[in-house]
Amino acid sequence: MSVNSVRKSLQERLESGDTILCAEGYILGLARRGYIGTGIWTPHFMLEQPEVLTSMHNEFVHCGSDVVQALQYYTHREKMHQVGREDDLETINRLALRLAREVAKKTGSLFAGNTCNSTIYQPNDEKVATEV
Repeated sequence: MSVNSVRKSLQERLESGDTILCAEGYILGLARRGYIGTGIWTPHFMLEQPEVLTSMHNEFVHCGSDVVQALQYYTHREKMHQVGREDDLETINRLALRLAREVAKKTGSLFAGNTCNSTIYQPNDEKVATEV
């Protein structure tokens, strides 16, 4: 938790007019640390090195983020298929959520997960809808 010593819910923070910061920059931070490269990037590194992601979550909280956001960028079947890791999709998503939740609980921060966009979705294409 940044400066607040009393843990308040999201609703309480919004109602009291608090500013809520959610740090971003996982991709750039991981690239600068040498854990990911350019090109097709997927978050499968966390299966082998979850402590790297936990460290980044802690750094973001230390820098003032009120929210620990699960790293779920590119965790959709199409992107994971491009690197042969589509079978790891659920495992990666659940691990990302668990790691973020653990840091949020430890620091008193808010916790957020997300749903990754898919670049193949077409609202009027039933075949693509079943793939997504």
